[in-house]
Amino acid sequence: MKKKILLYIIVLALSIVRTFSQNGQCGDSLTWAFNSNTNTLTISGSGEMWDYYYGYNSYYPPWHSYLSQINYVEIGNNVVSIGNFAFHYCENLRAVSFGNNLNRIGEFAFESCKSLDSINIPDHITRIQMFAFNNCSNLISVTLGNGVSSIEAGTFSNCVKITNVNFSNNVINIEAIAFSACGSLTSINIPRSVIFIGDQAFQECSNLTSMSIPEGITNIGLRTFYKCEKLTSIVLPASLKSIGDDVFRECFNLTSINLPDSLTFIGNGAFYDCRNLASVTIPNGIKTIGVATFRNCYNLTSVSIPNSITSIKNDAFINCTHLPVIDIPNSVTYIGETAFAGCESIAQFTIPNSISIIERATFYSCSNLSSITLPDSLTRIGYNAFERCTKLNNINIPQSVNYIGGNALHQTAWFDNQPDGVIYIHKILYSYKGEMPKNTSIIIKDGTLSISPYAFYGLLNLTSVYIPNSVTNLEQCAFAMCEQMSSATIGSNVENYGYMVFASCYKLTSITNLNHIPAQIDETVFQSVNISDCTLKVPTASLSLYKNAPIWKNFRQIVQVGIETIDSPVVKMYPNPASTHITIDCAKYSSMNGYTFTIVNPLGQTLYKSRINQQLTYIDLSTWSGNGLYFVQIFDPQNNIIENRKIVIQ
Repeated sequence: MKKKILLYIIVLALSIVRTFSQNGQCGDSLTWAFNSNTNTLTISGSGEMWDYYYGYNSYYPPWHSYLSQINYVEIGNNVVSIGNFAFHYCENLRAVSFGNNLNRIGEFAFESCKSLDSINIPDHITRIQMFAFNNCSNLISVTLGNGVSSIEAGTFSNCVKITNVNFSNNVINIEAIAFSACGSLTSINIPRSVIFIGDQAFQECSNLTSMSIPEGITNIGLRTFYKCEKLTSIVLPASLKSIGDDVFRECFNLTSINLPDSLTFIGNGAFYDCRNLASVTIPNGIKTIGVATFRNCYNLTSVSIPNSITSIKNDAFINCTHLPVIDIPNSVTYIGETAFAGCESIAQFTIPNSISIIERATFYSCSNLSSITLPDSLTRIGYNAFERCTKLNNINIPQSVNYIGGNALHQTAWFDNQPDGVIYIHKILYSYKGEMPKNTSIIIKDGTLSISPYAFYGLLNLTSVYIPNSVTNLEQCAFAMCEQMSSATIGSNVENYGYMVFASCYKLTSITNLNHIPAQIDETVFQSVNISDCTLKVPTASLSLYKNAPIWKNFRQIVQVGIETIDSPVVKMYPNPASTHITIDCAKYSSMNGYTFTIVNPLGQTLYKSRINQQLTYIDLSTWSGNGLYFVQIFDPQNNIIENRKIVIQ
């Protein structure tokens, strides 16, 4: 019996020792004690609490091993601060008693205290540091005392159940992501004392329905209301000067907004995906409509652009599918790529005289656009600019245009109305339309200045091409993937070669380049062409230049062009114009063993072919049908076009 009593006394003593040994120091003059019977952590003494840290070289609070047991925290009256990470991840903490002299709550101090449901900050607390209550997922109500002037970054972010925040009139700043992802917050009354709202302050407050920004605020930062999906209205102050990037992005239910006249800047994507925004008047102080500013505003039906606007950036109005009309003032000097792509309701459009370039895909898939007015100031039309504008028929491209990008006018009514074959727009060879006949040789019209990107891309029946001396530019992929092309003659003035001009022309074995000075090209121009098995013919005086020029020097053979061994012109043709017959006179036929000539129509279709083995060849035209322009081509024994002559049959 005595032994049992002694054992009981020992166990009781150990229990008492264990209960009161859960304590230690947490500041120069502060101590802590945890009572496991009441699950209460008490901070006593005076002065500041030490700061703690979780992560690399972590410095945990001394009660770290009891975090999951703590239900209550009592801060003594002489404690002046709560250290960083002090109660981080006390998941079962339900209530906190703040001492009378506490003035600072440190960074992440109560982060992820997921059982806290309300917090009342007394007036003597003057600073709540960043992320202090971040991810307190059951926190419903917050009352801020008069001492707090700034709600620092992330203070209440991810507090998904907060429904009510009571500010004092002493709050001046609401810093970045302060209330980010507070998904239960339906409204918030920002006091007039606030002069600053930081980036992402209210982003992903998915149930926020209305907001009034007080006077005095001059800037709304990046993504401040991003993904506030139920926000239907917001009042902006007359003091506002700047709206940052993506401020109202994905505010799906925002139907209208009154932008104050004081506004001078609207950031990129400001109203991106505001799917129910119906109308906008842009203030006169705005100079730029930024990238994707109104992208995917599907129900936008009215927008007013002032004379102060000089630039409309990429994607600015892309997919504004219900926008029926938009007037661009003459002040606009730049319209970016895909700026109006997918605006399916626009039927007519006038580009002002201040515009010189239509960028890539600017009007792509404007399926109801039937008429567009282009200014005489226009010089370039970019890739896919009007592609899939299926009703576009009324388009008059001015003579000033010197570049038209690949597929710029494909899948338009205008393109569909063009005859099959080579399509020229003024001095630009734009494209080849329709199915090309087998074994086609193309003679490009003299006077052509440039060949557009992808003009002959992937035309498997093209076997040779003659590019006249008038051409100066061969644009990107102009002849790429013409897998049956065996020869090409390049005129004497081609200086600019785009990327991959002859790429993947696998059967290319002969190139005649009449330019006396090798143009600078990169390795993609003949990509996947076995130039080590391809002969390059150049003017005699230029042989050494080509043999030492980058890329050109890699050709298997570089020889002088055949035409320089024969007096020019090689042939004479008469009469020209002709009606009943034509005579081909090859005075130097004896030195032209293996040469041939053909007569082709403008589509590159061969109508007559013969070897040159006599001086005079008489051709009866009585059975020919179709008057107009034809070409006589002279081929050397390697099947290179060395001369191209015009004849007219009438």
